[in-house]
Amino acid sequence: MAARTPLRAARDTVRTVTGLYLAREGQYAWHLGVGMVLALGVPLSIGIASGHAPLGVAAGIGAYLLVLLPPQGDLHTRVRQIGTQWLACAAATALGALVSGNLPLTVLAILVIVPVKTPGMAPVIPLVFAVQGLAGVGGAPYALLFTVGGLWTSLLLLVPFIAGRPDPARPVHDGHRRPGARALGRYWESLRASVTDRTPEFRYNVRLAVCFTLTFVAIDLLHTPHGLWVLAGIFGCLRPTWGQTTSRTAKRVIGIILGSSLAAALLIFTSSPPVPLLAAVTVAFAGIARILRGYNYGLWPIFASPAMLLLLSLDTRSTWIDALERVSNNVLGAALAALATLFLWPHREQTLVPGHLEDLLMAQARYLARVASLAGGPPPAERAHTRDAVEASEQHLATSRKRLATQPRPPQQLMAELAAVLDASALLRAPLTVHPPHASPPLPYTVDGLRLLAGQLRDVGAALDGLDTPHTTQPALSRPGMSTDITDAATALIRHATGAAVLATAPKRAAKPTSVPR
Repeated sequence: MAARTPLRAARDTVRTVTGLYLAREGQYAWHLGVGMVLALGVPLSIGIASGHAPLGVAAGIGAYLLVLLPPQGDLHTRVRQIGTQWLACAAATALGALVSGNLPLTVLAILVIVPVKTPGMAPVIPLVFAVQGLAGVGGAPYALLFTVGGLWTSLLLLVPFIAGRPDPARPVHDGHRRPGARALGRYWESLRASVTDRTPEFRYNVRLAVCFTLTFVAIDLLHTPHGLWVLAGIFGCLRPTWGQTTSRTAKRVIGIILGSSLAAALLIFTSSPPVPLLAAVTVAFAGIARILRGYNYGLWPIFASPAMLLLLSLDTRSTWIDALERVSNNVLGAALAALATLFLWPHREQTLVPGHLEDLLMAQARYLARVASLAGGPPPAERAHTRDAVEASEQHLATSRKRLATQPRPPQQLMAELAAVLDASALLRAPLTVHPPHASPPLPYTVDGLRLLAGQLRDVGAALDGLDTPHTTQPALSRPGMSTDITDAATALIRHATGAAVLATAPKRAAKPTSVPR
């Protein structure tokens, strides 16, 4: 096959990026667009009418940021989501106003706030807005007005016409009377597992905290104009995996360039427009952006960028130079996000694969042994926890395979082997599910045959997490009374799991010096 010419390679790249940028992600959100218009338009109108436009802008920032949350679930769940977002962002804003002007305290506040997650806007963004401050508005008034604007938005998000009708209320059982305690327990358990396993999400939080904090310190020391937009670019593009980050970066960079170009054109061709007209254009752009956000994130910055540009400078008159500085800073933030994902504690999912394979084979061995112990007897009294363990191990391996697909250079051969492992595992379970041990004879397996397979799976599983190729003993396909479907599936499971473990540990084994056994 002839090599691709540079022109064809460039054309293919443009086609790929264009397809990625235009890819549909969801539905238009017309009602949320109306909510954005009301959330932003009311505080701006009150501020302009009272002759205090900056105060309206301060409340409008709170309204704008918090209306990005699409509430879901029943009414109780929505109230909890909206209330959690409002309280967290209001507290972060108050903290930002308190530490503003003190770089060490600001850095400490960012490090504390970055890991905090809410259903909608992450609190670190309101914190940075408050640290930067708003011309003509003091720190305490800004925090108060932000809180009021956020409360106004929170009330709007409870209106069914704007956020959609809530789901029917779920019945509360006697064993579920303490949802707060259960949620807190699940949160701490999830946090402990993330730290222990160093999951992509945990690495993402560390990466975000380091990248965000170092960039903030740099733009503060260098007095970078509109440095907030660098941080917005980082936060908007940085994601747990490389694939998610590059997709978000492509959409955001293209959208921000188009949006800032539109804003620059408006600033160039309109000379000193009245403030009410600028406010109306800002609200219109914000409403269109909110409608498009769920449909395609790449279309969101086209209108959100000029809306935010006009909102932050409603009473100070920005120029096209300000638009150029903002777009440059945002693109810089996107580039920093991509570099941080690639080089700053990247997640090496490949090193976790052997452990997942071992868990799957061990779970299958326990399942086969359990079936063998019940063969010919009455139905078991306890739950089928061994089968649940197999399904959970399969799910962990499938998740690991999905994460491998998002790496800069996905290991295609390893991913194919993992797919074969999952197929073989499902095939091994199928006859045992259709013919449980207490079913009417004849059964497609024998007690001795299942125990033999369970022992072989345990032996191979114990060797999978090592650096050397595991030694495998193939199941006896001709064993009397054993279905060939079961033995073939077990054979395929061992073969593909071994192959996947070898591929996953290949770089590790190559780096390990050869030792001579004594």
